[in-house]
Amino acid sequence: MNVNSSKYIYCVGIGGIGLSGLARILHWQGKTVSGSDLIASEITGGLLELGIDVKIGPPRASNIPENIDLVVHTTAIPIDHVEIESARNRGIRIISYPEALGQLTGGKFLITISGTHGKSTTTAFVSHLLRTAGWDPTTIVGSLVPEFGGNAQLGRSKYFVLEADEYNRAFLNYSPQVAIITNIERDHLDVYRDLNDLKTTFQKFLQQVKADGFVVANADDPVVKKIIPELDSKIVTYGIQSGDYRAKDIRYGTHVSFELDDFGAVSLTLPGKHNVYNALAMIATGLQLGIEAETIKTTLQNFIGLWRRFERVGSYEGNPIITDYAHHPTEIQVTLRAAKEAYPGKRILAVFQPHQRHRTQMLFQEFCDAFSDAGGIILSEIYEVAGREEENNSVSVQQMFDVMQMKGLNVQMARDLKETKDLIKKVIQPNDVVVVMGAGSIDQVARDLAQGEEYTAETTR
Repeated sequence: MNVNSSKYIYCVGIGGIGLSGLARILHWQGKTVSGSDLIASEITGGLLELGIDVKIGPPRASNIPENIDLVVHTTAIPIDHVEIESARNRGIRIISYPEALGQLTGGKFLITISGTHGKSTTTAFVSHLLRTAGWDPTTIVGSLVPEFGGNAQLGRSKYFVLEADEYNRAFLNYSPQVAIITNIERDHLDVYRDLNDLKTTFQKFLQQVKADGFVVANADDPVVKKIIPELDSKIVTYGIQSGDYRAKDIRYGTHVSFELDDFGAVSLTLPGKHNVYNALAMIATGLQLGIEAETIKTTLQNFIGLWRRFERVGSYEGNPIITDYAHHPTEIQVTLRAAKEAYPGKRILAVFQPHQRHRTQMLFQEFCDAFSDAGGIILSEIYEVAGREEENNSVSVQQMFDVMQMKGLNVQMARDLKETKDLIKKVIQPNDVVVVMGAGSIDQVARDLAQGEEYTAETTR
C-alpha cells in the first residue's frame, strides 16, 4: 500500500507547510484525506475550507478514522507519537511526508528546488513560469502563493515542481529530471554533523538526477562550486560574479532589475540581491527547457511574491510593516539589506524570534552578528519546535541580548509575543520600517500591528 494506491489517508502534522500541500494534492485527486495538528492556523483553516477533516489539539489515538489505509507524518513527529503508535498497533502502513512525495512523483517530469535559502521563491517562480507557458504543472511550495491561492496546485500534465527540503535528508527520496541548487550553508545541525556532512548529502542527492536531466547551480556559492566538478549530470550555472547566466547592471530599490546577455532587461516586482539569484535560477531553467524569453520576462514582471517572504502586510501609524520567514543568520542579513535598499533613508526596526533552540545555539555568534543594517532590534523569546528540541538545551534570548548589547547594538528584549508587540509600539519612530522575522509565530505580531488587532493566540507555525 502506497500513497498512489491508498484511498483513505490520515496526515499527522497536517498543518505543516509541506504536508498540508500534499494533503491538498491527494484531496484533489479524489482521495479521502484527514489529519491532525497541535494548533489551528491559516493553513489548517484552508484545509477545512476544502472539506478536509482536521483535528486540532493534543494527539489522540481516537483521531484516526476506522477505514484509514495509510498514515503519512511530518519528519518532525517523534517516534513515540500516540497517533503513530496507534496506527502501528492497528497494522496501518506508515510513511513519512518525503517518502510519500517520492512515491507521488515517481514517473513524473520532476523539477526540484533545493538549498539553504531561496527554495520557496524559486519554486514559485518556476511553477508560475510553467503555468504561464501552458505546461500545467503540479506544485508543492513551502509557502503560500497568491498566484494559486495556497501552497499547492494540481496540474494535468507530466510536470511536477517541488520544493525539496534537506531537513532529515528528505530530498534523498526524490529522483528529479531537473535539480536547482540555490546555495549551501550550515543549518539543520541537529541532523547534520557539520557543513561537510551537509555538502556530501547535497552531492548524493544531485547524483540522483536522471541521466537525461540537468542541474541548475549557483556558481557564486562556494560550497556549490565544490560539488559541481563531482557531478556526472549536465550542469548549467548562474550568478552575479560568474556563471553561464550572469546578471549585470543590477539596480536595487523597491523593485530590482538587471541585464542578462542574449536575453535583455529583466524587471522584478521584488527587492533584494537574493531575488536576483532566485530569478536567475528560474531564467536558466526556463531557457534550458525551451521556454521563450518573452514568456519568462512576463512571468517575472507579474510575480507578486509569497506569504512571509518580504511581505508588506500594511502599516502601523504610517510605518510600513514587513513580515519575513528569515530564521537563519544569512537570511536575516539579506532581508535587512533588502529593506535598506527598498526604503532608503528610513530606519530599519528589526523584530526577530529565533526558531528552535538547537539552531540558535549552533549559530549563536552568527545570529548576534546578523543585524548590522538594523537601527533598532527587538528580540522575542525562542520559538520551540515540537519534536525538535533537546531537554538539556538552555540557550535563551537573554544570552543573545547580552552579547548584542555588549557589541553596542540598540537592542531590546521581550518575553513573549504580547510583550513584543507592546515594545514595538513603544519604541517605533516616525521614519521606521518594521521588519518582523522568524519561522515561528512572530508573523502574527506583524499582521496584528498592520490590522490594529490585539494578539490573542499563537496561530501561525
